[in-house]
Amino acid sequence: PVDLQTTPIGLQTTAEDLQTTPVDLQTTPIGLQTTAEDLQTTPVDLQTTPIGLQTTAEDLQTT
Repeated sequence: PVDLQTTPIGLQTTAEDLQTTPVDLQTTPIGLQTTAEDLQTTPVDLQTTPIGLQTTAEDLQTT
């Protein structure tokens, strides 16, 4: 049965062949980081002077 024997060397893969360095899969999360300063917005733009809504009592008085 010498002809039927095949050397299994071709199917053997060394552990080193299966080891891949995970450096390529590591992505620096710097792009996703937002500093607290970036999220802080000055609320000055949201403040509206309520003067326009104020009506004096004299305006409501009709003769």
